[in-house]
Amino acid sequence: MKPTVTLGKAVAAVIFIVLALVPVFSPELFYVDFMLLLYMYAVIAAGWNIIGGYTGYYCFGHTAFFGLGAYTTAILVTKLGVSPFITFPLGGLVAAAFAFVIGYPTLRLKGAYFAIATLSLSFALQILALNLTPITGGGEGISLPLPPWDIETTITIIYYIMLSVFAATIATTYFLERSRVGLALKCIRDNELAAESVGIPTTMMKFIAFLLSAFFPGVAGGIFAYYATYIDPPTVFNPSISMFAIVFSMFGGAGSVTGPIIGSAILFTVSQVARYTIVVPGFDLMVFSVIAIAIILFMPKGIVGVLRERYRIRLP
Repeated sequence: MKPTVTLGKAVAAVIFIVLALVPVFSPELFYVDFMLLLYMYAVIAAGWNIIGGYTGYYCFGHTAFFGLGAYTTAILVTKLGVSPFITFPLGGLVAAAFAFVIGYPTLRLKGAYFAIATLSLSFALQILALNLTPITGGGEGISLPLPPWDIETTITIIYYIMLSVFAATIATTYFLERSRVGLALKCIRDNELAAESVGIPTTMMKFIAFLLSAFFPGVAGGIFAYYATYIDPPTVFNPSISMFAIVFSMFGGAGSVTGPIIGSAILFTVSQVARYTIVVPGFDLMVFSVIAIAIILFMPKGIVGVLRERYRIRLP
């Protein structure tokens, strides 16, 4: 068992080094930009996986966490002149604080009721952002100042920041899964009443999962705002962000460390190919709807589940 774990960590280290070298050897900036956005969606999917995959609470509110992180960076940079490198983690903290506030009433709900309650968050925040014009710019959004570097240097810097957040998210998930908290979350997912009966503080465990689940998408949202240099409510509070996170995670294998990574890598690539090769508005959303139905019917445990059960391949 120990050699397997050591080999797995070595492979992960090699993969991280290869990804870190992408800006160095990439022939075109397009590929660096593509990988940057891939990491962003993988972070959101991995964040959702903590509350949805491990705890069994299917949250549709990660658009809200992402959008809060984006507006935290945009407002602090434009209104107060705060460095974006400080606002990135602050975006995660604001998202986690919001999750803490809404956690008590929403985490008492289960199943479809919890899903509907969290889905409404993104719509509520979008309407709020549209009406708080002096702060959020309303429907006109917020234009951030351009970074002081050329486009290639800017994309490269943001690439490494997003890669670091991606690595931190996966590492957190890895250690969480192997901790007592992770075991408690799996017990809640399998049978919450039984978990309570054996003394697991289910409320506290769900809160921990919810806060972690919100923090990383909030950081990703803050980075995205600086990367895009312009945000508005319909963009950063778009419900499709939550849908992508759920489908990516479930396709790869919810409740596993590598599931959101595999799902994001495959489906984000598919979505980009569909967007740029098939000129039909919303075609990528139609593709994801079909994939979501196929997952539920034929592959409920995702790719990781198939590899584990059918081919005996042990993936974390």
